[in-house]
Amino acid sequence: MRVFFFKKDIIIWGVILLAAIILLLVVLRMTGGEAEAMKQDIVSIIKGVKGV
Repeated sequence: MRVFFFKKDIIIWGVILLAAIILLLVVLRMTGGEAEAMKQDIVSIIKGVKGV
């Protein structure tokens, strides 16, 4: 049972990361310089969430 929840958690994280990457690609296409700062913000948010 515990293993099932662990695998489910990994799938959820995979989907979240995939969504974040797609979002980054869209932002990069829309803006040039601002996207880099945005990427740093998202990376720090992801690191913060993983830290918890």
